[in-house]
Amino acid sequence: MFHSKEYSSMCRCLIDYGIKKVICGTLDPNPKINGRGVKLLKNAGIDVSVGILEKDCKELNKIFFINQKKSRPYIILKAAQSLDGKIALKNGASSWISNSQSRKDTHLMRAQVKAILVGKNTAVNDNPALTVRLSHKELGLAKSLPMPQPTKIIIGDIKKAADAKKIFANNARVITGSRKSGFVKNNVEHLQYKNKNFLNAFMTDLFARDISSVLVEGGQETLNAFIANNLFDELVLYTAPIFLGRKSMGATNLESPLLIKEAARLKLQKLERFDGDIKATYIA
Repeated sequence: MFHSKEYSSMCRCLIDYGIKKVICGTLDPNPKINGRGVKLLKNAGIDVSVGILEKDCKELNKIFFINQKKSRPYIILKAAQSLDGKIALKNGASSWISNSQSRKDTHLMRAQVKAILVGKNTAVNDNPALTVRLSHKELGLAKSLPMPQPTKIIIGDIKKAADAKKIFANNARVITGSRKSGFVKNNVEHLQYKNKNFLNAFMTDLFARDISSVLVEGGQETLNAFIANNLFDELVLYTAPIFLGRKSMGATNLESPLLIKEAARLKLQKLERFDGDIKATYIA
């Protein structure tokens, strides 16, 4: 996508080169641009068709569209659960619910986003690395290219790097956000908020720091916060063919609606199979 000056320059080039017909998949959602280029071309006598493969174009540019429309990152919630909807045992143990194929797919998702987000409890208790652990070949990258490593985001007041050693290893870029103070160093930025519910403000601030997409891999509390605030664009669930029982921790613990018709309903976009695991991708 282009900025307004780039749009004008591009349209002028098309006009100057005598292009007779232009096919446009979808209009730019940026209100400063939306339809402007098409109008310029039509006024110059160029035949312009809009809406060709529009659905595919919107899917291809879904991150940019959300960035422009909502001034926040594109947010994907991800969880691995059992058949009875549990994401961890009562003691918090969750390794490994999904199989190796599902975990490889998760790393592919990580390579396609700008940041990975977890809550403080996950960061401290699980000590995850939050890195892409695939080869260049598996990602389809030339060996000369750098391995994409997303920024690491933590919601909560982390006081020192020793609290989550793997996250802060190798001078990785880390951004934390909470209502309390947090430590700061060259590669770590802490954002402090006054309001109890600062999730929307945090996402806006992340977007201002060039975080255009976020993969949320938090536990129940973090997932609940995003869902309760209706602050997500995709929900990805890996369901393993196991039962963890009633005392285990559920993926969510949301307030119940008064009526079934009031329940939030998502759109199933895709179903995939990874050996015995099922991956379901929903659109908010």
